Amino acid sequence: MIARNGADYLRKRGFTRCLYYGYLGPLASEYADDGTGAFHKKVEIDGLQNRPAALAGVSTTRASVGRIQV
Repeated sequence: MIARNGADYLRKRGFTRCLYYGYLGPLASEYADDGTGAFHKKVEIDGLQNRPAALAGVSTTRASVGRIQV
């Protein structure tokens, strides 16, 4: 909702050729090992409703994966 409001605000002011993304889950994230020894920021997305199909059954994900274009 925050990202969509910000994107709408900027579009009204003429920024119409930009791509705007909003992130699912909380804004806070923590670094976690992804299983390969590399650390990436992860967000908790357990309580999300209407999540994308690609994230069904996932409780945490990289912040970059949990984003949607608004």
